Amino acid sequence: VVLKDLGDYQGAKILLEKILRSAVKNFGPEHPDTVSIYSNLALVLKELGELQRAKSLLEKALQSEEKNFGPEHPNTGIIYSNLALVLKELGEYQGAKTLFEKALLIDENNFGSEHPNTTVRYSNLGVILYELGDFQGARILLEKAMHDDEKIFGLEHPSTAIRYSNLALVLQALGDYQGAKSLLEKAMRSAENNFGLNHPTTAIRYSNLAV
Repeated sequence: VVLKDLGDYQGAKILLEKILRSAVKNFGPEHPDTVSIYSNLALVLKELGELQRAKSLLEKALQSEEKNFGPEHPNTGIIYSNLALVLKELGEYQGAKTLFEKALLIDENNFGSEHPNTTVRYSNLGVILYELGDFQGARILLEKAMHDDEKIFGLEHPSTAIRYSNLALVLQALGDYQGAKSLLEKAMRSAENNFGLNHPTTAIRYSNLAV
């Protein structure tokens, strides 16, 4: 997980595949610990572009979580959200929207509307609405997510920077280029301070601001 956060996706993949083999052998393919590894490995595979394999792992994880915890448990909500992220990368936006809506409802019911987990769901659903062309709907959700993270984490936290970046894309689509520029400059400074100049996240911020 640390290697993933540092952008070393190949290194993370190698370790997670070893851990997965061990977990399947010792606990079985449907044990909650094994399911957690499916999910972590799938997110790394997503970053490496191995989307179909990531989707397959998360579908396995979802079946197990629904069986072990039920469809309204926070653990199940995490898998809904992670699978939705992969569907988004595959261009399956309606499927992703449905799963993000389920995940959001679970987190609102379990944690409340201002919890960090719920804020992530608002943001993810907002991004999907943006992809589907519902810019005003996306703006409402992403503004809420941004204000929540500013309050919870502060202005320079990496999570807050993600909210700035996502909202900026919506403002750009709505023609508010100055508003988008201001947010992306905040996101860029945050990435430089938190990750350094050569991190993949910082590169994304440079690219978005340049556009």
